[in-house]
Order: sequence, then structure tokens, then C-alpha cells
Amino acid sequence: MATLRRRDFLGMGMGAGASLLTLRAQAKLTPPPNLLFVFADQWRGQATGYAGDPNAFTPNLDQMARAGLNLTNTVAVCPVCSPYRGSLMTGQYPLTHGVFINDVPLASEANCVGDIYKQAGYATGYIGKWHLNGSPKGRHERRGAFIPRDRRQGFDLWQVLECTHSYNRSPYFGDTPDKLVWEGYDAIAQTREAQSYIKKHAKESHPFCLFLSWGPPHNPYEIAPPKYRKLYAGREITLRPNVPQKAVKSATRDLRGYYAHIAALDDCMGQLLQTLREAGVHENTIVVFTSDHGDMLGSHGLTRKLLPWDESALVPFLLQYPQALGGTGRSVDLPISTPDILPTLLGFSGIPVPASVEGTDFSATLKGTPGAPDSDGALFELPVPYHTAITYGVAAYRGLRTRRHTYVETGDGPWLLYDNRSDPYQLKNLVGTPGIEELQAGLAKILHRKLAEREDKFLPPQHYVDQWKYNHMRELRGKYPAPGQPQPPKLGTDATGWFAVVKGCSVKKHKLGCAVEAPDGSGAALQKLPKPITGKATITARYRSIAEDNPRNAFLILASGPIDRRQTWVGSFAGAGKLATFQGPCKGTQGIKSAPSRTKPTDEFTVEIEVVEH
Repeated sequence: MATLRRRDFLGMGMGAGASLLTLRAQAKLTPPPNLLFVFADQWRGQATGYAGDPNAFTPNLDQMARAGLNLTNTVAVCPVCSPYRGSLMTGQYPLTHGVFINDVPLASEANCVGDIYKQAGYATGYIGKWHLNGSPKGRHERRGAFIPRDRRQGFDLWQVLECTHSYNRSPYFGDTPDKLVWEGYDAIAQTREAQSYIKKHAKESHPFCLFLSWGPPHNPYEIAPPKYRKLYAGREITLRPNVPQKAVKSATRDLRGYYAHIAALDDCMGQLLQTLREAGVHENTIVVFTSDHGDMLGSHGLTRKLLPWDESALVPFLLQYPQALGGTGRSVDLPISTPDILPTLLGFSGIPVPASVEGTDFSATLKGTPGAPDSDGALFELPVPYHTAITYGVAAYRGLRTRRHTYVETGDGPWLLYDNRSDPYQLKNLVGTPGIEELQAGLAKILHRKLAEREDKFLPPQHYVDQWKYNHMRELRGKYPAPGQPQPPKLGTDATGWFAVVKGCSVKKHKLGCAVEAPDGSGAALQKLPKPITGKATITARYRSIAEDNPRNAFLILASGPIDRRQTWVGSFAGAGKLATFQGPCKGTQGIKSAPSRTKPTDEFTVEIEVVEH
């Protein structure tokens, strides 16, 4: 299928517009199904009881898996928040809808799931995290902003905040700019609102389409309700075999909070399913549970998302629709990617799929219809590396997930190949291994064919940054190295002579004055010094804090040895009205040579740090 670009959005809504008549005619025979789509943020596909995780307490999801479909090869098309959501809403790949990084806006004229179901006669609603109304500058200034009706992509009920990771008494907006507050843990409060919506619309003559987007279990991990944290306090955590010894302590700590969030959300899911039964619409409601991406949580020594390994890219996907699929659970190994979700839901709902959609309708396949479409692989990608990808030296990639294998290429050629059956923890990279040449060539052929169908020429990241005019990517991270130019050092390699401006740090009291930690290790710029420091030198860095209403800002680090994700050896902290230095394990002294005496959290400023190595 030819790739559709942003200009092709205009006028694409007519395909679904005629479907209202289709639904009304169909309703005389069989009432159209309701749709309840529930998705969490950063819940990896392995972290459920039904998937075999001994730490996860998920009895409600386990029951849902026993009564519906468990799609075991579902990948996030680009494993990070906004790109996934753009593809979920449009059924398109990130390079088509343009949201291939976080905090940029989805086009208001995009034909989205809310528009399509609304045109088909459905009541539509969205509750929770949105993350598609970013600034054209790509900064965080819209994360707490009101979203006007013309930016809601067809949803009528609207109880939404663009993005927050403060899950207790977090703010949101409805139809006016008056800020509201979720009382208590926001996922529980949002679930109550979803229950009220279901009860109300179950009595109506027309069907409903409700999306519920939870913020957890995305970090911070330690802020789940106390009753769920107590479940894991002091409890032994079974780590995945691909967690190296150096990551055991931090992974164990983070996973206790992660699973506490999961236990809370599982209770919420159970309440939603019970509400559907009590309202008498359980049999005729399509229910989906999934996530936008996963979380490495120490696997392979890595953290967070954007990465091609299963802990980041593979997501849970449960689907139940008793009226069409019965009540017996089964696992389905059909590989699907995020753009396939919308057309598949439309297929189950009896609504024509608009021409703007790039994904495949697998509804007939999941029903077991003879001759229905099959999948020889699902695509996932990272067109422009940033955040943790830069931290870990991961280049732009294109990946393929088949029923058995994961295959990934960068601009330099084959990078990863795993046999997920014999090597479920992806510990043995088979690329270039003697005897697998035919397998590798076959997977490459499928990947290249799928990219050609989308007209994806796998161009350098800077091409897409320039095409969509995301100038902030250049400003904050520097121009991406062109092929053949020196690349930033990868994790664990000698980084002498490189420096990075890092965002997402926090300050804690320390015996030396303060300590700066960057658990995300979010590299905002990675540049090489003119020459390695062998004596006294001054680094001048201009950067802008990204603080909103918390002490998470930016600082400068200097690497004088192997990169470590928590490395903060020499630096400065830009706080709300103050600037401080700290001393880390590097043998040297440092001090601010020149800096503004006071800065506001979002001021742009220049700081010079004097570094003396011994």
C-alpha cells in the first residue's frame, strides 16, 4: 500500500461518513457492538500472571485471557508514548502521521478513531492521558495545557490531561479551561468515571466507544497506593535472566513499585469488567487491554523504552467480544503492530475502513474465517533516536517481529536477530552466525518489502527532523551524525572527550552539598570536544531547563571513561532560582567559572565549568 503523507489527511473522512447508514441497517439485525479500549503506559508484555511472570498479581487480566484472545506477538510500532498514540488513533505509521517523537502535535485534520466511530453513530469518550497535543517546538510547555475541542479528534466526552507522571491528585480538563483534579490515585478515579460512562450509555439506543488511558505503571514507580505497595514491601522479586548483576539492585527496587502499580490497575480492570456485566452489555462489547510500550527495567542492563528488545517493544494485548468470539480463551501468535489495531476494531464493529488507514484489518483472521489475511511479520521502528536511545548509543532502526523471530536493521545493515522460541530472553544475537544466512536473508527480504510498501527509504534521522520542521531536535540534541561521520560512543565504551547535556535529573541532599541523579539518563545533546582534556580546560554550554512544576531540570556531565547510565561526574544543576555544583567519583575538581546568579526554571543561560583532571 502506498504511504499517505500529511497532505493526504484532508478529505479522507468520507469513507467512514457513509458507514452510519450501514450501521443503522445492520442494527435491525444485530446491534452494533460497544467498544471499551483500555491501555496503560509502559506496561511490558511479560508483566502479567497469564504471561508467566511470578511477580505480577493480575487475577482479573488472567481471567480475561482465559475468556478471550491473547495476542502474544503484539509490538508497539515505535515504543514510546506519542508515536504509539498517533498510530493508535490513525491506523498509520509514524512517518505518515508525523508523530515519531514525543511532545509534537498530531494534525487536527487527521482522520482518527474518535471521528470514525462518531460518524458511524457512536457516542465517543476519552478519559486519561492524551499526549498528542504537543507543541510544534516539541517542548513540554503543553503537557499541562487545556486542549480545545477542535484538537480532540472526534471524542465528545473529554476528561483528559496531555501528560503527567504525578499520579496522586493529578489535574485534568473537561470542556473548559478550568482545571479539575482527580481525587486520590488518578487511575482509580479515571476508572470510576469510565464505569459511570458505561452505566449511562448502556441504557442508550446507540453504541458507545470509550478509550481509557492510564498513566501507570510508567515511572515514578514508588507512588502507587499504599495497599498495593505493601504487597511488595520486602518481597523477593524474581528477575528476568537477562538482568545483569550490575542492574540487580536498581531493577529490584524499581520492580517492586512497578508491580504495585500493576496490581492497582488489575483491580481497576476487574471493576470495569464487572460494570459491563452488571449493565447487561458484556456480551456485546469489544474490550481491549493493552499498553503503549514496555519498560526494560534492568533487562540487558538497560532502562525505559524506545529500544527494540522485547521488554520495550512487546506489549500485552487482550481482546474479548463474547458475541462474536465466544467465551473460551486462546492464545494467538499472529504478529500485529499498532497501525493494525484501528482497522481490526472497525472490522469487528462492521464499520468500513477509511482509505487513510495503513494497517491491516485482522478481525476475520481472529474470528477464524477461512481465507482471511495472515501476517508474515509486524513492523516496529525508531526513525529518530532520542532520550534513552541516545543514552545507550542506539541508532535509528527498523524492525520485524514474526511468529518466531525478531530482526532489526540500522542504517549500517543487520543489527539484531533473535529466535524468540529457543531464546526467549534474547541473549544470543544471531546476526552473522554461520548457518543462518538463509534465515537472515529471508527476514531481511520481508522487512525490506514492507518498508517499500510504505515508501520508507530509511533515510537519516535528520531528514525527518527537517521534513517535519522539528527544529528543537537540532537545538537540543545537535544535528544527528551523517552516515560515515563519528558516532557517539555506546554504553560501556570509552567516552573520553565527549560531553552531554542531560535532561530529567533531580537533586537530593548530599554531604558535599547536593547530589544530582539522572535515572533516565536522557541525553539531550551528545557532542565531541575539540580535543581530549589532559589538563585544565573550560567547557561552555548553553542550555535550557525543561522544568515545569518540579525540580527536574538539566545539567552538564563530562565523561572521562566508560559511559554509565547514572554517570554524573562533573556538572551543574539549574534549579528554580539557584545554581549549584556537585562532586562525583571523578578524580578532579570543578567549579562554575561564570553563570547567572539566579535563573528561573525555564530560562536559557550559559554556564562555564572549569575542569581539572589529575
